[in-house]
Amino acid sequence: RPVVVSPVTMIRRHRVPISFDPERDEERRSMQSDPRQNSLFGAGWTAGSLKYLAQAGASRITFFETEGWAGLMDATSPEKRVFPMYHVFADVADYLGGSVLKSISSAPLTIDGVALQRAGRFGVILANFTTESQPARVECPGLSGQLSVRILDGDTSKVATRSPETFRGRSRDVARADGGGIDLELSPHAVVYVEAEQALRV
Repeated sequence: RPVVVSPVTMIRRHRVPISFDPERDEERRSMQSDPRQNSLFGAGWTAGSLKYLAQAGASRITFFETEGWAGLMDATSPEKRVFPMYHVFADVADYLGGSVLKSISSAPLTIDGVALQRAGRFGVILANFTTESQPARVECPGLSGQLSVRILDGDTSKVATRSPETFRGRSRDVARADGGGIDLELSPHAVVYVEAEQALRV
């Protein structure tokens, strides 16, 4: 039977008060949130969770909430900013109807990622889980030609959270695959999206 995983959060459920009183709604939301959720680490954690749940066979997954400190954005604040993990879901949404490919990391507690494919597009969301810069190489049979790279890190997080449309619409870095792979350097807690507009046989 289909396996549904819900909800996926960064905290343990027993912390959430059992109350349906609307006056305690803000208290409940506060206890359901985790400070890491609105951080770069939270974005990387989300990409890793998506990868392993999908590869384990989950057919449906519910993540977090939409708005608030337990969600993807803070729409009630004057800045109306989004959290870094917003961009992970936005990238995944571009592959609706596609598939999560099986991928293996040689150091999954350091760097890991989720590989996606749909029609003529192939993409990888790669995350650095550490507080230090890390080298990484993405290898995939048939990967060649020009690739686009978008980096979400300490240098770009301000525009990414306060002006997500600008961040997603800006020109991406261009890289070229070499021997079926691409070498990258990920800054602390960086989340890097690599896209190839080509269908791969994987």
